[in-house]
Amino acid sequence: MSYALRRDATWVGVAIALGLLVLPPVVYATGVKTLGPYANGGLGAFLGDYYVSLAKLQPAAWLLAAGPPIVVIVWRSLLRLLNAIERRGAEGERGGATA
Repeated sequence: MSYALRRDATWVGVAIALGLLVLPPVVYATGVKTLGPYANGGLGAFLGDYYVSLAKLQPAAWLLAAGPPIVVIVWRSLLRLLNAIERRGAEGERGGATA
């Protein structure tokens, strides 16, 4: 596996962990601050409901879990595309393009 692929896989792995482990408590805390107490209990109940929602394939739960990896994949893809365009432009300049 190439270094670039390992680096991209690491970023996606971190983003998956963020979506599954970090964002749900942040969403819970934000909801408690803005909307008041969670109707079904505390943080543990919220996390339980979240993971059950993931198991039931509910879109809102999957959007929260998949959001960070999708952002990382799109960002890394855009960077690769821009680097390829930049390399192509540099090769064209070195190749002695005529007008």
